[in-house]
Amino acid sequence: MRFVEESGMGSRIKTISLGSGQDKPAEEMIKQGIQQGLWVLLANCHLCISWMPKLEAIVEQLSGTNH
Repeated sequence: MRFVEESGMGSRIKTISLGSGQDKPAEEMIKQGIQQGLWVLLANCHLCISWMPKLEAIVEQLSGTNH
């Protein structure tokens, strides 16, 4: 969070703690981040292992790579 503040992004970050039922809100937060130029911090990803393939697909789409 110190890096966020030092980067001047303190008002432009969204955070979510992943876990049961947080996959859809996280996807929505990522979409909002893309549209509004926000940083999105996904915490506790280890609690949402089943969603990791979906997150990987989202990241690949952002980076323009498809494996």
